[in-house]
Amino acid sequence: MNGCTLDALAIIDSRIKNKEISPETILNWSKNNYFTDQGTSWSIYKDFAEKNKYTYKDLGTDIQNARPYLEKDIPVLAAAKPGMFTTIGHTLVLTHVSDRGFRLLDPSDNSLKNHSLTTYSEEQLSPELVHYWVIYD
Repeated sequence: MNGCTLDALAIIDSRIKNKEISPETILNWSKNNYFTDQGTSWSIYKDFAEKNKYTYKDLGTDIQNARPYLEKDIPVLAAAKPGMFTTIGHTLVLTHVSDRGFRLLDPSDNSLKNHSLTTYSEEQLSPELVHYWVIYD
């Protein structure tokens, strides 16, 4: 029900460690400590980074703050509000930016949605995404 943040952190951790990290690994660490009525608490990002001795930055609400990291091939976590990606709330991982737009990984993607195979313009994403964080080594 609230697995997208755990999935997104597994994506980030897998990228940093250059090996597959399962969402269950993140769950075993986080337990129920970050569960809220609205989903997973955003405090999990900072705590996860501190636990792993990673660099953490809260990038705020402007997608432009994600651009410098994406240009350096550093993925950025993004919270989506109900809309194009979700009916409740959701966590995505922005992976790339170019003149053509942004690419992302969606933990709940499937062959019908194909979000991870789509390039999105800033105009498409900005109304959908409400907050950004970066965690890196």
